[in-house]
Amino acid sequence: MSINHILGIPEEVKHHLENINAMFEQGKYNAEYLHEQVLILEWQLELLAISHLARDLQLLPSNKRSMKREQLIRRLLLMRRQIEDVIQNNKWTAVTLASDICRLLAKLAIELRESPSAFTK
Repeated sequence: MSINHILGIPEEVKHHLENINAMFEQGKYNAEYLHEQVLILEWQLELLAISHLARDLQLLPSNKRSMKREQLIRRLLLMRRQIEDVIQNNKWTAVTLASDICRLLAKLAIELRESPSAFTK
């Protein structure tokens, strides 16, 4: 999956999303079990949806961006929580990689919350 083809995502956000996607690709490549690959594919689809939401934020009038930005942040944090739950239940063996992905998801959510200007035209 590639996020590069999605136009209109702010560069700071796109950079984080590309890094997270690259980690998912690494996890898919190194997965020991089929169910791990399936989980990663599901998360990549969610990351793609998040990328489209980030792009769509750019197109909204400024008075509607705040609500959609919060929705984006919630989706990032929900994905982080889902990955943490999978690790706790021993459903993914790449604990270090998963921790790195969770760290990046949290970092992006914090940056978006602290810097709403990332989505100004």
